[in-house]
Amino acid sequence: MKKLKMFVVPLLLLSLVSFGWLINELRIKQQQVAYYRLPADTSPRSLLGFMRKMDGSAESPTGILQRFSIDDNKHAICKAVLEASKHIPVSSADLNREEIREALFYKIKYTVKGLEQGHASGTHAEIAAFEADAKDFLSDFKKLSSRELMVASLSLMVFEVKGNLSQNLTFLQWLDDRLSVGDETPEAALLKNRIQRIQYRWQLIDKQLELVSANLSGEPFDIQSLRGKVVYVEFWSTGCPACIAELPALQRIYQNYQAKGFEIVAICVGSEPERIRRFVQGRNLPWVQLCHDPTASKDCNWELFHQFGVEALPTTFLLDASGTVLAQGVRPLHQDSNRNLESILMKLLP
Repeated sequence: MKKLKMFVVPLLLLSLVSFGWLINELRIKQQQVAYYRLPADTSPRSLLGFMRKMDGSAESPTGILQRFSIDDNKHAICKAVLEASKHIPVSSADLNREEIREALFYKIKYTVKGLEQGHASGTHAEIAAFEADAKDFLSDFKKLSSRELMVASLSLMVFEVKGNLSQNLTFLQWLDDRLSVGDETPEAALLKNRIQRIQYRWQLIDKQLELVSANLSGEPFDIQSLRGKVVYVEFWSTGCPACIAELPALQRIYQNYQAKGFEIVAICVGSEPERIRRFVQGRNLPWVQLCHDPTASKDCNWELFHQFGVEALPTTFLLDASGTVLAQGVRPLHQDSNRNLESILMKLLP
């Protein structure tokens, strides 16, 4: 009996501790679910306060939020803010214009986060709705605040990745015109300059691409030296998840089509030359890697990044054998056959 107690008592204690831990975890989970639930009071003012709380949690998660993983926390906050935005009308006697614009700002910010996290598909209808929200927010500012600058930047990024050429250029022209009749601050001047660089890049379709630089070995490089080949030019980064995820497909395509007249020119941004070398060697990437400034301590291709007004990574150009830009935004894993690299190469290099 004494020996039995020696085993039973610890087992009972362990069971009690485990049960207590389970109850505590369930309680925390319920707190987490309740934290992200819309308030019982769904008036516009109450929902605006809820959106403020969610946005603050995204910036500095504390308390029970620390028990959530980073990805779970981001997803829950994004979902909660967008759900709240559905219940705030575009005009409300409960909110003044600035408060309505604040709610719209949160909606725009977390719409983009939803696209980044893969919680939104980015259909044509969704992008059109996003454009309408962005124009509404930017339509009546008197001076570019940090929020106006963020919305402008987020808009340019969304159209870069999800928009079509006509839609992109139309929005750019609208934003450029809006800045011309509004703000004359240095921030507005910088944004206008940025718009002009992006317009230059988006208008390169059916034009010759001019790209003169040097490769990682320090040898001069001119894109014209690849005349006669179909060339895929990609701005990428060693810290870009989408770029890294596509490397195996890009390596396979290169292996299958190089002998047929296909070449890749890669422009890594945000890294110094030695880091690019280590990454390229570790991944066994055989194509051309540019290094515009071999003495750079941070970003050896910043000048090229600036020249082409790159907004998001990867940014790509596909050139035909004459060096003319056939398309932009072509990707190895793109679901649209008109922007899928291999589908295009099957037609160009059968």
